[in-house]
Amino acid sequence: MSLGKYALHLAIIAIVLLQSCVKDTCNNELGNTFYEIAPTTPEHPVTEPVDISFEMETLPELPTAYFEAVLSGNEITAAQIQSVNAQKDSMHILMKEDVLPDSGTVLTYQLSLQFGDRQDYINCQHPGSADRYFLELTFDLGNPVNTHYELLNFNWNEVFLAGHL
Repeated sequence: MSLGKYALHLAIIAIVLLQSCVKDTCNNELGNTFYEIAPTTPEHPVTEPVDISFEMETLPELPTAYFEAVLSGNEITAAQIQSVNAQKDSMHILMKEDVLPDSGTVLTYQLSLQFGDRQDYINCQHPGSADRYFLELTFDLGNPVNTHYELLNFNWNEVFLAGHL
């Protein structure tokens, strides 16, 4: 092996070792983004846009800007919501009118919202590429007598996806 190739191999090994030595202070030390999420608008008149609002308790270290940068987590969510507005302690999801249940029916929704890498917003670090956090919301929306929509069976889950090393 030539001296140049040997030096290149040593450099690659050093980079890999250094990256693996970076302590994850963004996720491992801080933990979950969301502690509690509760709907605050269980009923919505059928004559108005369905804006589902939530109160949230979140990781204190994260600023409001982190939550404001929320994105749709997948194509299914993008097809069902008009917009999402998140703050540190609240969130509003405006549903698209064409996905709402007809009178006498109940539909189940599984929405996925994506939040970015914490190191872009706070002083923390982790090895590898950008981490992502997904907030999975599952709920039923009923339209019992065509006067109002009812939010039922609400559940949430946070999913952490570490960036590639």
